[in-house]
Amino acid sequence: MALLFLLNGKELQLAAAEATASLHPKDWWRRVPTTVDGTAYFPAARRAPRGLALTHRIVRVLAVAESDAALERAIKRVPWRRVLRGTFVVRLTSSIAGGPSERDLAALVDAGNARVDLTRPDVTIDIVRLRDRAYVGVRAWENAEDWESRRAHRWSEPHPTALHPKIARALLRLAGARRIHDPCCGAGGVLIEAGLAGLRASGGDVNQSMVRRARANARAYGLHPELRVADATAWIPRAGAIVTDLPYGRSTRAVRTGPFVEALLLRAAQSTRRAVIGSPEPLPNVPGWAVRAHMTSYAHKSLTRHFTVLERA
Repeated sequence: MALLFLLNGKELQLAAAEATASLHPKDWWRRVPTTVDGTAYFPAARRAPRGLALTHRIVRVLAVAESDAALERAIKRVPWRRVLRGTFVVRLTSSIAGGPSERDLAALVDAGNARVDLTRPDVTIDIVRLRDRAYVGVRAWENAEDWESRRAHRWSEPHPTALHPKIARALLRLAGARRIHDPCCGAGGVLIEAGLAGLRASGGDVNQSMVRRARANARAYGLHPELRVADATAWIPRAGAIVTDLPYGRSTRAVRTGPFVEALLLRAAQSTRRAVIGSPEPLPNVPGWAVRAHMTSYAHKSLTRHFTVLERA
């Protein structure tokens, strides 16, 4: 099965990594694809994943064309009568100006007895035109999650430094673990997304008020992660991965990133194999840990977040 992922254009690095990790969780960093016009193409996939945060939709590709003329021929060659059931609609996504319209391309579909339904179709035919080629297929998954409703300013106990829920969920996908631990849990953003994704989660923070916030915020979503007031390097339970965003900002006590991360990872090596760490600056090399991937995310003019994926060497 060939799949085309239409990615979040503002977070292309993370989006491409998350898409790849959804297909190859064990070693996704070896396979991250080249993104073209905000898409990632995987020619051989076993299934279409669900629950991605930074992918708008996934198309199961039935034909690929190198030009507009070839696109028309490709649409006509697809055995639509075997693909379509009930009702359908054709949707065109294009990164280039000009070319055939959605109506023109829809007229090329040999739909048989299937009827067009513009509002609630049984099948959505996606035609995606890019600079170098076009893809024809059927929509396998669409991101309908209400991410904005879970942003930190909407929590019962908000905090301005919390990750956007999309970013937190993507980091969890990169971790590829059923149980995660956040040693700098703050107000609980990572823990909330972990719980809603069906993962087992625990968290700690040296600040008692932050642990109280995290507990209240998680409970608002019906979640009850294990939480403790503890220094990040003192309590790390056995888990598949650590997923955390290191503290930063004026309201946070000063933390020297290098020594802190080294102490954290040396302690974590006793109980986990993978770590996904967000930080306000690149992480230092830590003995015993191998960096598998490094990505950045622009937050605002004074902060670019760095996300590093490490595995125990």
